[in-house]
Amino acid sequence: MNMADKSTHDVTLNEWPRLDGVDWASDGKSVFVSSQTPNGVPVMLSVLPNGDHHVLLEGDKGMRYWYVVPSPDGRYGALQAVTGENNVWMVENF
Repeated sequence: MNMADKSTHDVTLNEWPRLDGVDWASDGKSVFVSSQTPNGVPVMLSVLPNGDHHVLLEGDKGMRYWYVVPSPDGRYGALQAVTGENNVWMVENF
C-alpha cells in the first residue's frame, strides 16, 4: 500500500509454492519473505514492491525459516529458523 495516496497493488511470486513470514527491511524499500523451493529447501527472499526478488539465504532441507528482524542499519538480521532437531538428556540419581 502506498501511504501517500493509499493505492494498493498485489505482488505475485508464482514460482514459490509457499510464503510464510513477511518482515520489512530496515530501509522500508523491500520485505523479507520466508518460503521454500518446490523440492522443500527453505529460503529467505528479498522482495521489492514491483515483484523483483532474489534469494538471500538458503537452508538445509528439513528446517524452516519463519522471520528475520533487521538491525536499524540494515547490515545484520536476527533470523528464526526451526530445525526440528531435539536433544534428550537423562539424569539419574539427581
